[in-house]
Amino acid sequence: MRLSCNFPTPVRLYVQSCLKCAGTWRERSGFTVLELLTVMGIVSTLAAIILPAVGSAREAARRMQCVNQLKQVGIALHSYHEIHGSFPTGWQWEATNNSAYGWAVPLLPQLEQNAIYEQTDRNSLLTDSVNTRARATSVSLLICPSDIVAPVFTLAWENKATLGTGPLFDLPTASYVGVFGVTEADETNPVPLGEGTFVADKAVRLADLQRGASHTAVVGERI
Repeated sequence: MRLSCNFPTPVRLYVQSCLKCAGTWRERSGFTVLELLTVMGIVSTLAAIILPAVGSAREAARRMQCVNQLKQVGIALHSYHEIHGSFPTGWQWEATNNSAYGWAVPLLPQLEQNAIYEQTDRNSLLTDSVNTRARATSVSLLICPSDIVAPVFTLAWENKATLGTGPLFDLPTASYVGVFGVTEADETNPVPLGEGTFVADKAVRLADLQRGASHTAVVGERI
């Protein structure tokens, strides 16, 4: 049976949308090569315009978060100063004087990291088993989102000739460092007394900052 397309206009429009009239109306399927290339060119152009903008927006958001974290560290330092009358010392030796804990450890309660603080025994060696969980815990607040690093790093012997060989142990990574001064702490032995806020085991007060708190860098983001 052969269908005819000689229907009234409204009916013909409906029939053509549902059926193929033999010999008079055919539906074309697929794309031509030219159409495909045109679409691909448009998509590529849009991607080249949009993707860099999206990447820049994400990086701006990460930088904003990083700056906000530095602000929280600054607030925590002021809170610590109000309680103890000074900033944390650059490092605190444990009972045997063979290893020391950095300035961020006593600051953990002010950073709302009490759980990690309570897992840290500052009277024991860093390598002591009591500190295993604390050594393996990374504090997200101290890692800048733009800093693409592993959550932990391996601490190795500084002087293999006289001290030993191989790695010592793993420690949590941090993106922020306390300012020691213009002298590099690792350049000489014994370590010189720095000019910054976190100098050896000496506690520094706000009153000790000769240039004033608003003109002194206390904590910065490492490269």
